Amino acid sequence: MATRPTLPARKQNRAPTWDKTPATLRQYFEDVTEICKECEVQPNEWPKIAIRYVPASEHDLWTDTLNDLETKSWEKFIKAIYDLYPGSDEDKRYTRLTSKTCLRLHPPSQ
Repeated sequence: MATRPTLPARKQNRAPTWDKTPATLRQYFEDVTEICKECEVQPNEWPKIAIRYVPASEHDLWTDTLNDLETKSWEKFIKAIYDLYPGSDEDKRYTRLTSKTCLRLHPPSQ
């Protein structure tokens, strides 16, 4: 009988890590999703697992954010966390200034 894999400890190589950079938050959530699926963790527990691996300086903020959610789903948790870190959500990553800079560097062909 096969045993279910266990979640890695915080500092183990398999543990998801996040460097507190908004642009890498999406990858962190993908890594948490992958490890939770591998370890057969129920989706309603995934936010707690994500909090388990964040840097200590973010732990209380993420815990409070989870506690403030009416529905504690993974999707709602991710959205709430993205809202805390400008530039983390792909839909909002590029600002108006970035667009202007791109147009200046690469003007449309006439």
